[in-house]
Amino acid sequence: MYRKTEHLEHYHPTKEEFARLNDLWKSGKLDRHIANLIAFSKNYHNEILSLSPSPFELRDILLTIKRQIVMIGSVNRRSEMDDQIRAIHDEIWIRGENGDFDRKRIQQDWTLQHAENWRRWRIKEYLYLIDHCSERIRSLFQDALNTHHPE
Repeated sequence: MYRKTEHLEHYHPTKEEFARLNDLWKSGKLDRHIANLIAFSKNYHNEILSLSPSPFELRDILLTIKRQIVMIGSVNRRSEMDDQIRAIHDEIWIRGENGDFDRKRIQQDWTLQHAENWRRWRIKEYLYLIDHCSERIRSLFQDALNTHHPE
């Protein structure tokens, strides 16, 4: 599903969100997304190069990867679905502790109340990670980068 109306600017974190992302990064809690981000970059390698304003500049490649993630709305659907299911199960458990055992309604409530914000936050995590994994991404695009800037 492509989100052609979404723009990268809509995912710029607030000051508080950026602080939270920094904390998550420093604590290693974002590390589990890195493999999916690298796999995404590999899977879309040719498309990223063709869409990049300058496929010879790392900055432009990183920006294009970010735009692709926003447009597609996902990096790894299976992993993201598994994480959402875990979040829903956590909600079911919490509400069960308070005497609410209607699993189907709790799932529907979670989807209506949290799914959109959950996805938006996950995309913000990915976009943040791109900057912190730029050297790993550079290695994936090294041939294109060397074409213009031989070392």
